[in-house]
Amino acid sequence: MFLKTPPICVYLLTYNRPQYFLQALYSLLNQHFENFQVIVSDNSTNDETEILIQTIHHPKLQYIRRTPSTPSLEHYRRVLSEVTSEYFMIFHDDDIMEPDCLQILSSVLDTTPAAAAVGGNAKIFWDNKIRFTRLFFKPEKENRVFRNGTEFAKKYLTFDGVAPFPSYMYRKSLVQGLHLEAQEGGQSADVSFLLKILKRGEIVWDNRCVMQYRKHLAQDSQGPDIKELYQLLRFIYRNTDIPKRSFEAAYYRHKAWAGVLKSRFFNTGGKFTDKRMKRIYRSIFCFSPFDIFLKLFIWRIHAIIARRRTH
Repeated sequence: MFLKTPPICVYLLTYNRPQYFLQALYSLLNQHFENFQVIVSDNSTNDETEILIQTIHHPKLQYIRRTPSTPSLEHYRRVLSEVTSEYFMIFHDDDIMEPDCLQILSSVLDTTPAAAAVGGNAKIFWDNKIRFTRLFFKPEKENRVFRNGTEFAKKYLTFDGVAPFPSYMYRKSLVQGLHLEAQEGGQSADVSFLLKILKRGEIVWDNRCVMQYRKHLAQDSQGPDIKELYQLLRFIYRNTDIPKRSFEAAYYRHKAWAGVLKSRFFNTGGKFTDKRMKRIYRSIFCFSPFDIFLKLFIWRIHAIIARRRTH
């Protein structure tokens, strides 16, 4: 029987992804760490995950079914309001935790009393093909410590390698009461959440790889929303020293629009059928760095060739 208030509690958030869920769950249960608890928070609209977990019996495992299913950010809110342990993580059902993850992250919090959260590095791979493409950020000689939101936000705005959100371990006493808010970035509200944490304590990025981050087409982040991205920008303007006319803000806007175009381009088989999108494409192409669109077309050609080779 697990302890009622273990030092570390890992919430595994899941939503209609039974094909990935078990791999994520076993990576948590097989940690090289003793005193922790895994709470599966099932926000699915079907019973597939619940049926799967009924076959698993483990003393560190607890299951919660969220009925009715709620929107993603509301799910986060409910989990954050239920935290009882001083150290906790919110992990995703499509990622894989490295065996030393809990040991590494908890040791950083133990030795850094001013830290409200610590994020780790991660290997990136596509779907079920365990072929790692790169790390999330380039390791430095020492762990990176952030003490203000401006420096932290610049890393996100310039896409300069960041710790993935599922890799974070939090100190409850310094983050209690904070939530991910839809009006502060929507799908990108994790950034505004971390910026709010920085007002209460430091954020540390550990160089060591603590997880494997799966990219796949069903991810929310694969379909960027311009309205939400601009909500995030407005939050950053209000809470950091980054001005609207800064290089970082301009770079982020260009990359955001390039992401929208890329998504539309792939979803329409390589053609812009919408007249409005054609106008946006032409206007941005004239005033944005050419390399963004060069990479876009190279990527598209590569995808076409790869698809033909598989048939």
